Amino acid sequence: MVRWIQTTAGARNAGLLWRAPDGRVELHAERDPFPTYNDVDLNLVVKGAQAGEPRDISYQGLMLEYGSLSVERYRSSQMVLSDPELASNLAVDSILSDPTGMLAALHTTVAKEYSQRKWVLARCEAEKHQARQGLEGIRQAGSLVEAVFSLGTLIVGSTGFIAVANLKPPTHRRCLILLKGLLEKHGSADLQEAILKLSGFAHLHSGQVEAYLQDCAEIFERAVQVTQMLRKTKRPISRPRSITCCPTWDGVRSIM
Repeated sequence: MVRWIQTTAGARNAGLLWRAPDGRVELHAERDPFPTYNDVDLNLVVKGAQAGEPRDISYQGLMLEYGSLSVERYRSSQMVLSDPELASNLAVDSILSDPTGMLAALHTTVAKEYSQRKWVLARCEAEKHQARQGLEGIRQAGSLVEAVFSLGTLIVGSTGFIAVANLKPPTHRRCLILLKGLLEKHGSADLQEAILKLSGFAHLHSGQVEAYLQDCAEIFERAVQVTQMLRKTKRPISRPRSITCCPTWDGVRSIM
């Protein structure tokens, strides 16, 4: 990973954190290899980083998804402890590279104070703010596409609120799965049905989900063909020609 930072990412003085989806870093033995359909989420901490979409690349048989974060977001332990994403990473031993020692120093404080009530409430407030943004986006949406994206923001923020209140890191793709376990733990499984109805998923059965998944595969493969034609080259693009051959396909099926 460190070699990848220095070569592919081109950031010799960058810090690197593994965004562990379940709040801990697991080392997989040879007999229990890391699932190839899961991506390895990374935070690349660099000076002057601009906010942008995460990037996905293939590296030595793994799918890496990394986002560049400005070192300014790590200026103090208070800033980190108030941030749902950053705090959950530094509360555990997730540091893969730390040339300056800044991340290690923050980790010591964040791990100690992570569960303190004032910081839990601060992170909950951040998730509530995201949920409110999604709700407002739905109200102001000028198209169905805009409304759907805002609905996603509402769902992620709402489920993230429950997660951080239970000292769990917020997640995106598996947010509803995580929510189900947490609500059942507190005897509030009925709220899971409520959020599924809000999302428009409650009425779907497994056969319908399978059909929608196949539709997505056909659309994806057609998009690949169009992209190839636009590039006017026979050189293969970075994604596979068939999504059903892609590790991500297995990842989607694993959470169905």
